[in-house]
Amino acid sequence: MRLVFVLCALFVVSSSPVLAASAKSDSEAKISSMHYEAWQKSVDEYGRQYNALLKRMVSGAESDRLDEKVPMLRSYYSKTMHYNPFSKHILDKLTEHAWVISESRDAKAVNDAVVAYHELLNKHLVNFGVLSFALTMSNIDVRYGDEIFYRNVMNSLIKSFAKSRRGGTPERAYHIVSYGEENHILEGIGGRITASEVYVVGRKYYNVHDIMSEDGEYKQVFMDVSDPIKNMLYKKRAAKIRGVQDISGR
Repeated sequence: MRLVFVLCALFVVSSSPVLAASAKSDSEAKISSMHYEAWQKSVDEYGRQYNALLKRMVSGAESDRLDEKVPMLRSYYSKTMHYNPFSKHILDKLTEHAWVISESRDAKAVNDAVVAYHELLNKHLVNFGVLSFALTMSNIDVRYGDEIFYRNVMNSLIKSFAKSRRGGTPERAYHIVSYGEENHILEGIGGRITASEVYVVGRKYYNVHDIMSEDGEYKQVFMDVSDPIKNMLYKKRAAKIRGVQDISGR
């Protein structure tokens, strides 16, 4: 089972976002109070919808409709409070639980770790990096989940964001929910990334990659990263407001 933790380390590295500079956009744009308040009111409802659909999927009730339901779950995920477009910290925590499951001789500790592992995984099931990790782990030990289910969810997830191979213009940009999706798309396109930049156009945010193919052809690929960046901005606003409230309440 030591192999488990080698694999974990590989996924932590490979799931990092291609363009970490996306984070700088919070200093380049502002979220209006109206949009922030709308986000606050909607996150709980989307969380409930996410949990209800996830429960049906895990139970097998939607097993023959995953191509329809996975994009819906992905949409809900990007609007929940627990949404995270990155995967590293999630994978770190999953790895901790996996270590206990694999190495502990305390039955209660193992059972608790199995429950915690699946609760965390399910919250981020359609995060591409997390799902990739889950699929690999389920192939190692059945305690980490149903490999067939994760593989089917992965196939449906990839179809939902990459099937049409768009991205040549802002209007046809790939819509990114987690940065692992961006990596997967760029790996599929191939070639060498010569430059990457973040652009803000209206209320949309784009990672734009200049790519040189192996035969010398130049192209630009547009990634709509509005969901990750807006979520970061909303959460920063929420944290700032909580900080003010905490100080004023002392």
